[in-house]
Amino acid sequence: MRAAVFHPAAPAEFEAAVARYEAERAGLGALFSSHVQKSVQRTVNAPLTGAPFTVPDVRRLFVSRFPYSVVYLIESE
Repeated sequence: MRAAVFHPAAPAEFEAAVARYEAERAGLGALFSSHVQKSVQRTVNAPLTGAPFTVPDVRRLFVSRFPYSVVYLIESE
């Protein structure tokens, strides 16, 4: 079964971005969160969806509507 495993710093970075967007406009943090979650799910369901990144075996998928991307490494199970 495929699953996303996050870098230890990722949850805090994500929560800070959600709070920043929510402070900017009510509901914007939730919208950002939803788009990030959809991007993460895409990488889990179709790992080759993201474009190759600067480091071998690392890929990047841009988050729609926001200036963020999900950077990930595909590992065998």
